[in-house]
Amino acid sequence: MEVKSFTLNETHRADFEFLLAELSGKKRALNLDAHPNVHCVGAFDGEKLVGFAQLFVLPKTTFTMSHLEDVIVHPEYRNQGIGKRLVEEAISLAKQKGVSVVNLTTREERKDAVALFEYFGFARPGNMTLRLVLEPEA
Repeated sequence: MEVKSFTLNETHRADFEFLLAELSGKKRALNLDAHPNVHCVGAFDGEKLVGFAQLFVLPKTTFTMSHLEDVIVHPEYRNQGIGKRLVEEAISLAKQKGVSVVNLTTREERKDAVALFEYFGFARPGNMTLRLVLEPEA
């Protein structure tokens, strides 16, 4: 199993769509366009994408922060430490980019994910998240 940064493209579309549906319970529209502030980390079994995480690097005027999103492992590959390796690689990438804060969101019912993130030291900061949806989510 190889865990590495990679460029998401059409080659990975079917695997990525499956993983996102596992994460959200619904099919989501994909934007595979490369962006300099969006970094993908994947777990690969040969050519098959079996785990994924995204790191958004957000330079601010006083520091650089990031947001970790879409951490998911294919059901057939869970409980093998792949999620841990994905988060480790994402944190390493954040450090390379000069990030001083990594935020993430997850759902309360994702108990295994919450435990994984807490293992790395993620904690609830005490502030609340507010969301404005500008267009309907697919």
